[in-house]
Amino acid sequence: HPLWASLRRAIPSQAGWEVFERDAALAGAAHTLVWMAATRPLMEHQWAIRDSSKPHSIGGLETVFGEVIRRLGDRRFVFRNRARLELVFDLMALDMARLATERRFREIIRDALLANGGRPQRPRRALDDHGSSSLYDAVREVEARLAHRRAQNVKAQRAHQARRAAAGQPRTRTPSRRPRQPRVSSP
Repeated sequence: HPLWASLRRAIPSQAGWEVFERDAALAGAAHTLVWMAATRPLMEHQWAIRDSSKPHSIGGLETVFGEVIRRLGDRRFVFRNRARLELVFDLMALDMARLATERRFREIIRDALLANGGRPQRPRRALDDHGSSSLYDAVREVEARLAHRRAQNVKAQRAHQARRAAAGQPRTRTPSRRPRQPRVSSP
């Protein structure tokens, strides 16, 4: 249908969405127009917080994460050391990229030992947390960064709403995805 091409251009930008609205109106697509009216508040929210310099989807990573979780299995609950876990992830990444072979590992280990006079580059105990959990510290760091990003999103949304109010456009709410249940009055 000709509207499919217009829809693909509509999702990332408000200008594309408005072209799609005009195309749907010209095509007489009544159901599409009803859907668009219900979806518009959600789209306006997305346009307000969307950063064009960053990815908009993690779909490509879901397969990789699923495979990593499958490989870790129940052991994923016992990792407490960030440096060791990163080494495990590096090995998994090499294997999933089909670069992990015994010969390649031998070469890497031999080159590293020869470059350091036959000794490992870091002592074995260098991976020890010395009484704490580096992984938990890393989780707290990520949570702090996410809190900052959430605050940025709230600020962007408020600025968007202020621009809409200044333009005389009413504030709209994102529709709930759940169908509303009719209220039953009790006797």
